Amino acid sequence: MSRIEINLPKVYDSIIEFASRNQMCKIKRDCFYLNKVMLSFVSIEPNSRALIDNMDIYLSFEEFFALYQDIISGRLPRIGYMKKQSNSNDDKALYFIQGGGAVENPHTHQKELKARHFLIDIGTKSDFVFRCVLRKGYKKGNLIVPTGDYEKSFLVPLSLKDLKSFAHMIKMEITNYNMYCYINGVYNTPAYKQMQNDNNTIACNNNYNSRPNDYNKAPQTTFNYVEESFY
Repeated sequence: MSRIEINLPKVYDSIIEFASRNQMCKIKRDCFYLNKVMLSFVSIEPNSRALIDNMDIYLSFEEFFALYQDIISGRLPRIGYMKKQSNSNDDKALYFIQGGGAVENPHTHQKELKARHFLIDIGTKSDFVFRCVLRKGYKKGNLIVPTGDYEKSFLVPLSLKDLKSFAHMIKMEITNYNMYCYINGVYNTPAYKQMQNDNNTIACNNNYNSRPNDYNKAPQTTFNYVEESFY
């Protein structure tokens, strides 16, 4: 597959971050060119701040804007408040999205199906939590159905203010990004359309085997950003 260069901004840094003592969630722009928001979860050693583990999951722009509406309209916070007040034992999350892909086992070098989920739920010591989990799975139709125990699990607390900031900040960044692309005619270029076809099922949907030492890198494999950052 040949490399192509198109007029896109450099967008490698985080939009906003949330953290506990030993875990963190970074919301990134790295996959905006695929119309996806990247949520990068990392686990760190509290004293040395050394990286222990990481996992990424992605929301399409359509999925994000549906979530944005639920947050800003008050629907999701209201359901969370009612669930907390009722002391319900219901383990159903307030928000749930399922992903997954084939991941190479570093020991056997064989491909294994993994299911990963992103959830928003009420917290025990905070208003809400972001949770991301990885489990073994098997394919059923277009879905990867989870089986067995969690292989990875990340939990990051948020306040109601944090949740609203998450929604507003990402919406603003997507708006700015789309404005940049329209002003510069990026969406009309053959190179952009080729990149969408080449990468839409490669860079994000199957990018589930990132190593702990490369979690800050953008998952680009067939193109270069060649324009200066617009931030």
